[in-house]
Amino acid sequence: MSFSTGGADVWQFKGIKYGSIPARFRQAVINETFPAVSDATSFGPKCPQVIAPFRLEGVLIGKPPKHQPHNAEDVFDEFECLNLNITSPSNAHLDSAFPVMVYIHGGGGYSGANSDWWCDGSGIVSKSMAMGNPVVHVAINYRLAALGNLGSEELRKEHGEADGGNFAYYDMVLAKFRPHLSLEWIYKHISPFGGSPTNITLYGESAGSLATETQLHSLLPARFSRCILQPQVLGAPIFSQPETIATKSAIFTKIKEHLSVQTVKQLQEVPYQDVLDASNTCDPRAGFAHVPMIDGILLDENWRNNFQLAHGTSSAILVGNTAAEGSAVSLVLSTVPKPAFPPSTSALIEALQSVTTGEKPTALLNAYGLQDSTPLKEVRKSLLLLVEDMMWHSPTQELISILTSAKTQSTRVYQYTFAQPSPFAGPFQSLPNHALDLAYLHGSPEIFEGLDDREMHLQASMKAYWVAFANGERIWGEGEMWEFGPDVGGAGVGSFLE
Repeated sequence: MSFSTGGADVWQFKGIKYGSIPARFRQAVINETFPAVSDATSFGPKCPQVIAPFRLEGVLIGKPPKHQPHNAEDVFDEFECLNLNITSPSNAHLDSAFPVMVYIHGGGGYSGANSDWWCDGSGIVSKSMAMGNPVVHVAINYRLAALGNLGSEELRKEHGEADGGNFAYYDMVLAKFRPHLSLEWIYKHISPFGGSPTNITLYGESAGSLATETQLHSLLPARFSRCILQPQVLGAPIFSQPETIATKSAIFTKIKEHLSVQTVKQLQEVPYQDVLDASNTCDPRAGFAHVPMIDGILLDENWRNNFQLAHGTSSAILVGNTAAEGSAVSLVLSTVPKPAFPPSTSALIEALQSVTTGEKPTALLNAYGLQDSTPLKEVRKSLLLLVEDMMWHSPTQELISILTSAKTQSTRVYQYTFAQPSPFAGPFQSLPNHALDLAYLHGSPEIFEGLDDREMHLQASMKAYWVAFANGERIWGEGEMWEFGPDVGGAGVGSFLE
């Protein structure tokens, strides 16, 4: 399908099947069979997920004043959902060898699809053409929730080591025992769409960022030379630590008991919606992003110090946050039933002390104004700020520190913060909140119609930096942190946080 995004014309090929799922809780296999003529004008099926009354990103981003983009219809298929969308410059051909940007969508690992408007790569490709640095963009689907993230020793014994879990992550990358993933498919088949198989940038937002970092730490061969993590990283205590097989196995057993089944085969035959609902009931982390399993194949216990990048073309890593990441926690908590009798300040602080790591939890709580005498309303605000730092800002700085001390000379490390207040109507208006950067990165200029023109200028600037990064350019100085906002259309630069 050819169309214009307000700039240069692009070609978009939708719903291309890259993998086949032979059965529930089995690793996918690469799709190598293509008909002589394919219809690539419609999005492919989405991966099954719990149907919520709202989409996370939709609420977080808010409502544009005039032009409201639409997402594809909800069509789910458990075994035919592994598809991808390719957006190419209209002048691309077999020998173009343009850099490739592969996007992994967010949604907590339990929702979302590559057909959501905030995953659309057409604006980036159009911008790249205007810059004279064309790129090819790919947005992938991968298995979600329990269907993509359950794992257990029982599955390993039943189907073999490689089929014991991490299904979502193996959908994305090369498996050790057989090729099947989106990146491997792209490596083999992107050339006819104008892309270079040896010049790939992998990037993701939120849960997609966690998935991208998982590939960075993977024990498996890397098919990408650059990656962008926006705006969440692995390693936060409780929230984003990779889980052990024992932890995954315990959840797997609880789900079987909840559904009154005894065997893997019986669990495979339960309607997928029942499995998803049971997972939400049995998984103590339900509501927070899914994380990978340490299986000794994809990740090992030393995952934090293992880095995989293809160093053939100027490897680089870009890491960033929005300035109000806690908005995601606020949104998740808004869906939790409120207790009839809220806990006291002292009870909240006692509970927090029990899970706070470090030698001086009291000093930490005092730094955030969390004391027995603190009014409950203020405690809630301080707790949100503490959780935001624990989940996002502190792990980001820890990762930056590791990267800058352990990286090879050929790998450049960049950091940014997105501080632009949301101009859109919604519960997070005027906040530089979680996922808002997607409107500037993947949204069309039309979503800013009726607003200050400088919003469009900032959008164009952000896309330009991502394109330059994918082209291997030096986007700003290492050791500096670029700031998008907070003034409308503004951008500044500062040093890495201490």
